[in-house]
Amino acid sequence: MSIDAIKEQKIGPFSYQSWGEGDQTVVYLHGWQDNSNSFVPLASFGNEKYSHIALDLPGHGRSDWKSTDAFYYFIDYVYDLKCFLDLAQIQTCHIVGHSMGAMIANLFASCYPTRCLSLVIIEGIGIVSTSESDTKTQLINAFSSRDKLKQSEPRVYPDINTLAQLRSKVSDISVEIAAMLMARNTLSHTDGVQLRLDPRLKHHSGFRYSIAQAKSVLNGISVPTLLVLAEQGYDMIVRQYNQFKGCFDSLKLEKMPGGHHCHMENPEICYKLIEAHQDSNRTSFTTQGA
Repeated sequence: MSIDAIKEQKIGPFSYQSWGEGDQTVVYLHGWQDNSNSFVPLASFGNEKYSHIALDLPGHGRSDWKSTDAFYYFIDYVYDLKCFLDLAQIQTCHIVGHSMGAMIANLFASCYPTRCLSLVIIEGIGIVSTSESDTKTQLINAFSSRDKLKQSEPRVYPDINTLAQLRSKVSDISVEIAAMLMARNTLSHTDGVQLRLDPRLKHHSGFRYSIAQAKSVLNGISVPTLLVLAEQGYDMIVRQYNQFKGCFDSLKLEKMPGGHHCHMENPEICYKLIEAHQDSNRTSFTTQGA
């Protein structure tokens, strides 16, 4: 499918990109400080078997920011996903998540298994946790980060290329991939470009589950799940896999070339893995499109 066929859409506070008109829907969830462009490279390899929706999570891309009295707690993204599916009248779907989006996806699948036809998690599994002994430190650090943000001014960059180079240096991605992500995460400014991301996304989280709590809330995921790990991915993901693999009733593991953003670096390989997993878990259920 041509990338030109991608449609820009919005419903309620949620912006998203869509392509395809199949009888079952695939919803894609990006990682922290990324956006729906994270999955645009996959669109070239899709077919009409599925309807594809790449969502901008709140505070990211072109979706609305949360209200001024709100913060971005990880568990709220799970409810945000439910709200989006309800607004779009999607009763059941296949879910694909990358990094933070993968963790949102597996927690959603644990809470709402009847709404998930299959689950693909790329370079992300389980939930980032904090030991019980570090609970107070976690909270103090969160409050400190809020104070620092109050004192900071929005930064302006000369152009997208400058911002893409900076993102490339702090991530494992090329300048070209960084530029694709930044194109949806920036606004024009008289002196260049400014990040469209809500600055509050950079706050330290004031709350995280302990390992025991995280395993409890994820235990017994019945949705057929495929975990895709990058050959040059983050070691943390492998540790998370070893911690949380027992929470899944049906978990397959595939490895593919690339780094943490392997789905953008090698989209054809990744899409074939995703589609094969979804094809093996197609049901008679159909979804109502957005």
